[in-house]
Amino acid sequence: MENYSAKGNFKPMYKVFFGLKEKPFKITPDPAFFFMGTNHQDALNHLLYGISQQEGFTLVTGHIGTGKTILCRTLIKELNKEGAKTALILNPSLSEIELLKTINEEFELGKTGNTKKAIIDRLNHFLLEQFSLGKNVVLIIDEAQNLQPEVLEGIRLLSNLETEKTKLIQIVLFGQLELESLLDISRLKQLKQRIAIRYRLKPLAKKEINNYINHRLMIAGSSGKIRFTREAFKLVYKYSSGIPRLINLVCEKALLSCYVSQSFKVTGRSIKEAIKNIEGVNKKRLNSLQSAAGRYAVIVAASLLLISIGAIMGSKQGGTVFFRPDPDSILYAKNKKNIEKITNKPIEKEFDSKGKINDSGQNKSFFLESFTALLRIWGIENDSVAKGMIASKKDVNNLVIFNEAKKFNLEAISLHEPLERIKKYGYPCMLRVKETCSQPYHIALIKLNDMEATVVNPKKGVVRYTIIDLKNIWLGDSIIFWRNLDGITGDLLWGMRGAEVEQIQKRFKEVGYFQDISPTGYFGNYTQLAVRDFQGKHGLEKNGIVGNRTKMVLYRLLAKHSIPGL
Repeated sequence: MENYSAKGNFKPMYKVFFGLKEKPFKITPDPAFFFMGTNHQDALNHLLYGISQQEGFTLVTGHIGTGKTILCRTLIKELNKEGAKTALILNPSLSEIELLKTINEEFELGKTGNTKKAIIDRLNHFLLEQFSLGKNVVLIIDEAQNLQPEVLEGIRLLSNLETEKTKLIQIVLFGQLELESLLDISRLKQLKQRIAIRYRLKPLAKKEINNYINHRLMIAGSSGKIRFTREAFKLVYKYSSGIPRLINLVCEKALLSCYVSQSFKVTGRSIKEAIKNIEGVNKKRLNSLQSAAGRYAVIVAASLLLISIGAIMGSKQGGTVFFRPDPDSILYAKNKKNIEKITNKPIEKEFDSKGKINDSGQNKSFFLESFTALLRIWGIENDSVAKGMIASKKDVNNLVIFNEAKKFNLEAISLHEPLERIKKYGYPCMLRVKETCSQPYHIALIKLNDMEATVVNPKKGVVRYTIIDLKNIWLGDSIIFWRNLDGITGDLLWGMRGAEVEQIQKRFKEVGYFQDISPTGYFGNYTQLAVRDFQGKHGLEKNGIVGNRTKMVLYRLLAKHSIPGL
């Protein structure tokens, strides 16, 4: 499905069809596509911390395809921004002398002689020069499991290049799990002891798959046309077990399938066809997909055994946080609508596909009376809204009620979360309940503590329930109305720049963060760590993203604003 122009330019037609700037699921390690999942975010933070503290050696290991190389490239990008000098070794299957020469070449040191002493002396001179300039020097070796033990020992000796107080060169080893076993052999005991920071990359969690796929679509220029169904997401995870390389592979094939059928919706069937194309499996096997993690476990276990035996024999014979788009290449201001379409979490609806309230016997007046009660809590005395909708023959649905709320400068979010979480949000809200011998209807929750809840019940007036009694009649659905003080409609993510980021930094400063620095308008590591800390303290998901839930809690805490609480 490719098109070759008269000038010989290669242009995949499916990019034109989907309105993409580039392939969203390419497997090349482009830092612009780096996804800041929880595990990868922690890994990058550990790396940056270890290097900034000049700890010496850092080790990152992981299964095949878990994202080590793109993490490596993202690390280099971050270090270069800070002015560090970096050298990346991609082919470590070299002798010790060849590796030392390659390191000097990567640092652009020119000809440095052919003896080990001459090469190391030139490197040491360079390191002292950079130290005097206050610059960090970082050597990064990818696929380090391919290094011979004697070469690893030579790398250890490089860490002896130091002053009385600090290491002159920081060394980061990236490798597959075999590297951990290789470091266990006796002759590499000293190197293992010098590794100050270790991190093992894991596959993405199931709950991160949706954000990972949407993140890559957004970076590739998607305007929101491409949609993965729930079944598609589930099958992607089932096939890949969260391994990014496999996710990319199956999603790329699925998009090609959708292009052939001229569809923007990636369904479960699209994923099954993609897997069939990749694996060459029959329908029977397709319906009982084998976990990618299971396949990898066998391969890795066998590899670990072989490398351990080989390393031991060698020693005896003398023989190793949607996310992070590039803020300079992704113009968020120009693509704000696209970002919102991709990154806004879907509202968890309590409505059917047509938008109607899902209770066939629901009394519309009860629903609207509860809504009116909440408006009063917000200081809005306006019964005409409810009366007008009651008199109307139109259905009450999510869009109608949410649009009515917007007229009063209120946002609405529909949730299916426990009462304890609603208490943490701290806003009066509507709860859907069902008592014995009655149809489901809505009540307004206006006060809540550990023992009891006060509600406005359209049938009974103001009523107090014990928490147990309330849980017995509550169906688990709620609608929270809140005020978006800054009008920020999309999620704010790591790597973004602009006035909205600066404004949210100012808000965090009001509640105790950023006391020693001024807001910059750049959503970097410092901001992300502050957001995660805030989320953890208030019982929110610690994803480092400023979404609606985080804004809801943040704005409620700002005492100078008149916001009702439970």
